[in-house]
Amino acid sequence: MIAAENLVRNNYATFQEIKTKTITVQASNNRGDSKKAKLFITLKRSPEFFENMKRFNEIREENEKKANTLAEERKNATDQQ
Repeated sequence: MIAAENLVRNNYATFQEIKTKTITVQASNNRGDSKKAKLFITLKRSPEFFENMKRFNEIREENEKKANTLAEERKNATDQQ
């Protein structure tokens, strides 16, 4: 549920359908079977999906470059000591 909410909140998807289904769970002890609710969430790509993915990849690449630069600077600083 949290992943679906995050995708919708960040405009990657929209909720298409949310439903619950009751299933019977066989008990491992002698107490008998029990019923549990299962949640099914169907998402649909939002109209902005590809634009958002492009922006996400650009930000990720920029962050990776910054991380590599910082790691290189730390390595150079320890090599000089």
